Amino acid sequence: MHRPFRTLLPALVVIALTACGGGGGNGSTPSAPTGFNAHFSDQSVTFSWNYDPSLDYWLYIGPEGTTPTNDVIAGAYFSLGVTAPSTYMLNANGGSVIYNLSINAHSGGSPGSGVSTIASGSPVSVPNTTKNPFAASTSGSSTFNGVAYGNPFSSAGTYSGNPATYVAVGAGGSAYTGILNTTYSASYTPNYVFSSKSTNVSSDLNAVAYDTTDGFLAVGASGAVTYSPDGLTWTAQTNTSNSNTLRGVLALGGTYLVSGDSCTLLSATSINTGNTNNKFTWTSLTPSSQCSSQSIYSMAYAAPVGNTGTTYTYIAGSNGLLAYSTNFSSTSTSGVTWTAATISGSPCSGTMNFTNITYQYYGSSGTATNPLWVAVGNCTVGGVKSPLILYSTSTSNPTTWVAASLPAVTTNTGLNAVTAMRDVGAYYGQAAYVTECSGCATNLIAVGDNGVVLTSPVITWSTSAGTSPTKVTASLVSVPGYTWTQYGASSSDSGLTSAGAINLQSVVAATFGNATSSYKTTDTSTPHYNPTGVLSVGASGKILQSF
Repeated sequence: MHRPFRTLLPALVVIALTACGGGGGNGSTPSAPTGFNAHFSDQSVTFSWNYDPSLDYWLYIGPEGTTPTNDVIAGAYFSLGVTAPSTYMLNANGGSVIYNLSINAHSGGSPGSGVSTIASGSPVSVPNTTKNPFAASTSGSSTFNGVAYGNPFSSAGTYSGNPATYVAVGAGGSAYTGILNTTYSASYTPNYVFSSKSTNVSSDLNAVAYDTTDGFLAVGASGAVTYSPDGLTWTAQTNTSNSNTLRGVLALGGTYLVSGDSCTLLSATSINTGNTNNKFTWTSLTPSSQCSSQSIYSMAYAAPVGNTGTTYTYIAGSNGLLAYSTNFSSTSTSGVTWTAATISGSPCSGTMNFTNITYQYYGSSGTATNPLWVAVGNCTVGGVKSPLILYSTSTSNPTTWVAASLPAVTTNTGLNAVTAMRDVGAYYGQAAYVTECSGCATNLIAVGDNGVVLTSPVITWSTSAGTSPTKVTASLVSVPGYTWTQYGASSSDSGLTSAGAINLQSVVAATFGNATSSYKTTDTSTPHYNPTGVLSVGASGKILQSF
């Protein structure tokens, strides 16, 4: 539940700079920031103001009723160098704690300005790992087949400084880029506003991926490939030497893997820094075994925790294709061998098709240490599809897969994509890490035909009684990835109800913020969180957003 947003006038509007090296500066003191607004949501607050990039801003967060009197407030926490808009993490304490937020400005080491107006409110309580309330929106009418999330570049390898971006691609070469909506009001819900972009290709686009080295790469029918460093300006790639329909793309940090029909498997490695139509060197990596004429829909590549032991590369596709390699290279075909995965039992009496595969880490304490592989798709019998999810949690040899327990869903429904929400990351006192599981998957989310969304918890959350404020802790579920439940079955789930029978084709989760760099705090008992957003796209231009 969200507490209504309120704005309070500060009782004291002039503060003196006394800490963190800010005092004694010779810059002139700027005016107090204006237009400060905030929205409190699940374990987070998103705020904005009339931002001047020539000034430095400090954010203050403290209990309701407090007002900053200098640049350090006992019992409050603050952050240097905040920009607008920003999303920061807050503990909910069952929704009972109200926070005051304000900012001030500095120029060239000047004393702090007067403070802005104070925004007051409370986040919701324990992280929601059983449901993710979606809000539906529509951008155009084209079917979206793929979605990715990343930080936009102004050129390859150079961050633009713009807010992190979602990119959805689909029919007829369509692409819609989502930028965070920074217009706030009392009833505001954080969301991304999508606008159409030209990809300079006309073929259907089936998948898109974001790589931290280069940016966004989208692939599609008849070998179509288009590239964008920022999700805004796209250039078709003309030197791929492939005409097969492309179905999937995976970013590996400097190299993309691209897959498609007739066992197509390609690597794309950047050869220049510009947004040109021959930006990449393309290498054919068509599997020599296990794949004969199938379509490769998805790939996953996993280095073990600590970069020790065996690295597995998986390909998944039509007609039961689920194979792995332990000596795969993204730039060479020499000596690469593929082995079929072992599927325990008989989860399908017809034809299995694996549309998406992913890999995440999980753990019960400290950092994430255990692998969790998940493949989703459908079992087709007599032309009728039913959802299929396989998982593997073997720490040393993830080659045997087990069928997950699934609820009954609408007839003739297959699953098309899967993603994992990341650990929201609790941090206490001086940015010290004490969360139960950092970087872990907390909730698996699979989407498919007829608006179906299935979720499966990996860790569960609970509050511990005792000293105030209440602490929130996580514990590992007994069998991660085994039990799934349907989300959106009730009429109160407005986002999915309005989606109706719309087929959902792709889903991605993204974690916002970085608690280790966001927080400086003297409060050693209050956890602060990184919120996770989930975005799913599908037919009729449908976009489901959850933040």
